Amino acid sequence: MASKTEIEKHDNLITEVINTNTDRIEDATKAVENRLAELILAQPDSTTLANNRAQLAQAFQPMTDFVQSVPSELQTVADDTVAIQGLGDKDQADTTAAQTLGQIAQGSIETEIQQQQNSIIDEIVIAGIAGVAVDQVARQARTAVSGVFAESNDPETVRLQRQLRALRNRNAPTSEIQPVVNALKEKFAGVTIGANLRETVRRKAQDTVMRFEGAFSLGRAKRKEVKKFQYAGGVIETSREFCQQLDGAILTEEEIYDIWNSDSWAGKEPGDPFVVRGGYNCRHFWVPVEE
Repeated sequence: MASKTEIEKHDNLITEVINTNTDRIEDATKAVENRLAELILAQPDSTTLANNRAQLAQAFQPMTDFVQSVPSELQTVADDTVAIQGLGDKDQADTTAAQTLGQIAQGSIETEIQQQQNSIIDEIVIAGIAGVAVDQVARQARTAVSGVFAESNDPETVRLQRQLRALRNRNAPTSEIQPVVNALKEKFAGVTIGANLRETVRRKAQDTVMRFEGAFSLGRAKRKEVKKFQYAGGVIETSREFCQQLDGAILTEEEIYDIWNSDSWAGKEPGDPFVVRGGYNCRHFWVPVEE
């Protein structure tokens, strides 16, 4: 059975991978945002934007570059999962499973980015056909990409953006984060925190890491014929009731499925409890326990 220290280290590694992806996504979306604004403002008027779809699409290359880094980050999670399980060294089945799951994860994030990209380009072209001024189209494109983290010359907005990043980085409670989010929403009238490329891909990437870990861990445990699992990850202010009740518990596979099939809670998602766990944005994971 993995020790408390090993579980904490694994939890920290997962957090580090998620934070690294978040940083890369922020850098990539900022590059996309700036390039789109540059292309839009270079037009004599917005009506010519419909003829520049190919150029607009090329502005999203930094997001493609980010996607290419996903498999190697997930391999790090897989290797550490093998280490804490204590069920023997990594074998060919583990390597194959990690590669397959990594490809699926990469494709899932890539699909999300493509959908967002097409939607943003459509909105830019529509605004152009409607004759909206290029500076206004550029502002709309910036917020469609980065939301409340869009480029701003207002010192107060920049200060709030820094504050929000810092709060998120230390997993601050919602009671601290929400006032800052509300203040930024007022700065960017009509912009929601989730309906933009940056936030959508950030959430997708986080869930992808956790689902990868869950599927890889369960598959390996089954191959090693392990029957019991410990629910790990700790409890924070936003932890769901399901996670609060099970944190630290050791259960058989049958017990886990019984709880999953007989209970319901806010945020529960369809799927396997070992993969989706508490639901969207859940940071818990199952650790196999030897008899």
